[in-house]
Amino acid sequence: MLIQLVSLVDIILKLFHSYLYVCLADIPTTLIEAFRATLNDAIDAHLIIHVCDISHPDYVVQRKIVMDTLLELDVPTSKLESMITVFNKSDLLEQQIDDEGLQVSCKTGEGLGELIDIVQQRLMIASDRVTCEYRVLQGGQLYQTLVNDNLCTIETMTVDENEPQFIRLKCLFSKVAFAKFEARYPGAAKYKIGLCS
Repeated sequence: MLIQLVSLVDIILKLFHSYLYVCLADIPTTLIEAFRATLNDAIDAHLIIHVCDISHPDYVVQRKIVMDTLLELDVPTSKLESMITVFNKSDLLEQQIDDEGLQVSCKTGEGLGELIDIVQQRLMIASDRVTCEYRVLQGGQLYQTLVNDNLCTIETMTVDENEPQFIRLKCLFSKVAFAKFEARYPGAAKYKIGLCS
């Protein structure tokens, strides 16, 4: 399971550079001052993930301490509202808790797939990214532009099953790059598959 967690972190960091900040809920109040500089990074983070040990008898108090500290540091409300709360060690619970947040178990892998999806979605929003999929002629002008002009990052490239001369490209753009691309290539919209997210 450790390999999956390392892979998750590697994937996130590679895709979104270091826009992720993890805030652990078990920092004792006596150490808060020592960690204040580290917690200040939350102000600059695109996304905060608050990890709580749900099996700890005082997890509610620990969670409140972290929230109070983030509020004292004047972390913007928008970042607090988009924060992902993760309750780890859900495998140790006898029953599910009724609390806002995602229950996961790093030991069993339960909930990690959903966590990856949520992190990717929130980082796309926080980092002003757009994902679009195009069906283009292999080697054609639009294909060359998307693959070679550094306008986007190609997330996936697959051959169309029905017509192998066409390639399906899933592209990750910054919003600025996407606007420039659409202005430069207005005809590209007809090659778009579905809506961009």
